Amino acid sequence: MKNNAKLSLLALSLALGTSMAYASDDIPVVPASVMKKDVPAPVTSGQSSHEVVGSMNENPLLTMKPGVNQIIPIAVGHPNRIVTPFSNPEIVSTSLTGATDNGQCGEVCIKENVVYVATDKQYPVTMFITEKGSEAQALSLTMVPVVFRPEKSFSSSMVV
Repeated sequence: MKNNAKLSLLALSLALGTSMAYASDDIPVVPASVMKKDVPAPVTSGQSSHEVVGSMNENPLLTMKPGVNQIIPIAVGHPNRIVTPFSNPEIVSTSLTGATDNGQCGEVCIKENVVYVATDKQYPVTMFITEKGSEAQALSLTMVPVVFRPEKSFSSSMVV
């Protein structure tokens, strides 16, 4: 019985070691220093939302930076206008609907370099805005629906 247990343990160790070695070939190793660099401090109870990284940006002029998601308020049930630096913007979103086949706007509508967003959703919605045909620069937005007047936001060119 002891020999069977030892063999089972050895087989299990070999199987786990082999699968770990196999997995490490597929997934690149990320140095631990990556998780320590520029990581915001954890949010504590009672901390003001203005002190938290990622709080809502109330300024209508957004300066977009690569890799930074902007959180902005949008009016529930009203069109909200986002003027982009792209001449032909394209939207990628899993939480908003686009135009229909017959040309009717969905929750997102694009007119020249302007993106209109109108939703009745009561939870944050997200989208990336890129220049059509190019993924070189992307504006990342999280829009938090709030019950108030429609907003107009401008995004300036990307700051590197």
